[in-house]
Amino acid sequence: MTTIRNRQASARGFTLVEIMVAAALLIVMIGATFGALIATNNSSQRIYRVGVTQEIARQGLDLLSNDIRSAGLGIAGGMVNLMPDWSKNTQIAIPVIFSGPDVTVMQPNGTSSIITNSIYLLSAEPTTVGMPADPSVEPGIQGEVISMRNAAIVVKCFDLVGAVSCKGTSSEPPIYIDGAPLLLSDLRHAAIITPSAITAGTFQFGVAVASIPSIAVERIATKESSAGGNPQIDPKVPYADWGGAVLSRLRIVHWYLKQVDPSAPPRLYRSRPTFDPSLYISDAIIAQSGGFTDETSPGYTGGVQGQEMGAGPVQSLQIRYVLDPNNTNRFSQYQTATHLSAAGNADVPNNTIPQAVSLLREVRVQIVSLSTQPDLATNLTQLTIGYTTPSFEGVSATGGSGGGSGGGSGGGAGVPTDPYPRRAFTARVTPRALQGTRL
Repeated sequence: MTTIRNRQASARGFTLVEIMVAAALLIVMIGATFGALIATNNSSQRIYRVGVTQEIARQGLDLLSNDIRSAGLGIAGGMVNLMPDWSKNTQIAIPVIFSGPDVTVMQPNGTSSIITNSIYLLSAEPTTVGMPADPSVEPGIQGEVISMRNAAIVVKCFDLVGAVSCKGTSSEPPIYIDGAPLLLSDLRHAAIITPSAITAGTFQFGVAVASIPSIAVERIATKESSAGGNPQIDPKVPYADWGGAVLSRLRIVHWYLKQVDPSAPPRLYRSRPTFDPSLYISDAIIAQSGGFTDETSPGYTGGVQGQEMGAGPVQSLQIRYVLDPNNTNRFSQYQTATHLSAAGNADVPNNTIPQAVSLLREVRVQIVSLSTQPDLATNLTQLTIGYTTPSFEGVSATGGSGGGSGGGSGGGAGVPTDPYPRRAFTARVTPRALQGTRL
């Protein structure tokens, strides 16, 4: 009997109190573990979002910086001359770097806006400047002006092998594209023309003497010469006989922010504006966009659409121009301008267009990228409200002075904040092709 009772006592299980205590401890441990996992996951997601945001800003900044460095490639003196109508003998000159129209975009809070800048950059297409070392890898065509008479341009195009058509080949990009602006440049001047037709022909130097062989050339008619007349002979705008000048295709790009819808974040765009000499009818148009048109041009509909440069939202694009107004090369006398107009620089007194370009020392750029997802607190229910668009060069993007810097957290008194993290990157870029203009 005693043995049976001992066996029954040893087979007894846990009491209800013991089970409840154990269950409570297990719940606490599981809760702590899940809390740590959730916090770790939230932190990991935030790090990922911030990393993507940083990459967006860096990519956009690198691409824009490369275009700024290339501004003025193949354009002597940093200025481009225009003659919209040869019959009127009127000339216009614009710089290779100038400000486009400002763009106002909404912030994520939906109640405040900021003003962003845009920039136009002119250069020659790289494939039409110089000769590549290996045409099988990087083909290219060089153009040369033989003469510019009788309202037509006589040109000859060639590659490393020999003479080719300016229309290009199956493996080489063309210089001539109907309607696309062409660039003429010698060691001192540069000019833009818009082709309307190209025909084959021959040209013979000087008097028609049998001992002087003719060469195969192409003749390019231009929209500027459609009204008749010949270009004026002007040492500042030499549209006359440009024998030996280089012929290339103009490359014009416009960088700006675009917000398709006020509820959607803005993004960074680059367009290839069109060129129409008939638009050069007022100084106001020249001052706004140099006469080049795209979807941002005020009062001009149907402009070319830009292409998004990057893979995410960009909240702010700020551009500053550092000029040496007295040409002293002393940093203490440098001045910073927020805009560089195609018709003159209003921010720095007594600066004409040639001065503004030749005295340009540096272009400073700030790009502020924006996270697509809000930042959550560790409880995953509350938003972390504490981010704002940082200032640049002491000027807030919303206008006025002050503001934050770096990642854009904090904000300060009176500065609107939201839960969307930002990352700001800046660059100081020197246009390489303009360094000779100060000589």
